[in-house]
Amino acid sequence: MELNGKVYTKGIFPYMDIYLDELAIPVAWIMTKEIYPGALQKSVEAYEKAYELDGNNQKTAEKVNEGLKQAYDEYSKTGALYFPLGMYEEAGNMFISAYEVAQMPGATISEADLYSLLHDAGLAFMLAQKYPQSIEYLTAAEKISAGNADISDPEIYYLIYHAYRGNAMADPNAIQTAKQYLEKGMAMYPTDSKIIESLSEAYVFLGENPDNILTIVQQAAESDPTNADMWSALGVLYVSNNEYDKAIEAFTKMAELVPDSYVANNNLGIVYIKQAEAILEDVNSRAATFATQDEYDAELNKAFQVYAKAVPYLEKAYASDPTNVGTVELLKNVTFRIRDLDGMMAKYEKYNALFKSMTGGAQ
Repeated sequence: MELNGKVYTKGIFPYMDIYLDELAIPVAWIMTKEIYPGALQKSVEAYEKAYELDGNNQKTAEKVNEGLKQAYDEYSKTGALYFPLGMYEEAGNMFISAYEVAQMPGATISEADLYSLLHDAGLAFMLAQKYPQSIEYLTAAEKISAGNADISDPEIYYLIYHAYRGNAMADPNAIQTAKQYLEKGMAMYPTDSKIIESLSEAYVFLGENPDNILTIVQQAAESDPTNADMWSALGVLYVSNNEYDKAIEAFTKMAELVPDSYVANNNLGIVYIKQAEAILEDVNSRAATFATQDEYDAELNKAFQVYAKAVPYLEKAYASDPTNVGTVELLKNVTFRIRDLDGMMAKYEKYNALFKSMTGGAQ
């Protein structure tokens, strides 16, 4: 059977299902029937009551702490088992159950472990597309890490950004709030590539002047020239400034580092299209100034030649992700526009037919 994009062999037993990978190694097991229904929760409630009645007794307190740690371990381990199967919401619920146990009177769980639980719960809910829950637990994790010098994890700011971005349809202020977290993260981790890239993207989303971060990204790319994410972030910022030549240079650097990257090739195609559209707009704005039709057509051809530069990159992007209908639509549209150039009509017919097959015949 296939789960979360991977093939497993499922072994069915009276009380659990065991999932084996292609090497017949167990990777997860899920309880399908409890020997004593609700036993774990009942044990937690019993320890809670014991601590309430006799928590001042050292032996009772030690016994309660030991029992709650066992329950905590059971919940957190179960959550980890759900992950490889793509059962993200179930995993998140288990992590939160473990967190709730860790917060009970009598339990002594370290802040680092509490942070990990909230981090993992937030990630699980984000993968399950339960963005409000993801935001709740990731921001709670960030609050712990920000107040504990021993917990250093720049990834939390990147995850918070993506949780808010996922919730942007429901919350119009989501990206603005996420940007504030990213700026806080950048102050703490000024060279982290994921934070820089996400902050660059946030500026573009919000239509804000990216000059505040442009210098930082330029310096980061120059100091770590093999970091493809930095070149991507730089390219995004240049596009937002309509600096297409510089954007092409940045995305080309990225494509050199990761030649099969969908992002690098798709973005290169898009930037060439934007550059061609800018040329076309300029030519049309000066249409009345051309002395002859041939002179006008020659200028138009400059735009068409730039459109043509987009095609091989978009085709490479399509090869990397042949299910992406957006890329196919771009190929269809741009090849139709330059259909009079050598070979482009055949390409248009190919991608038009492909687009129709992917969209059920929609135009």
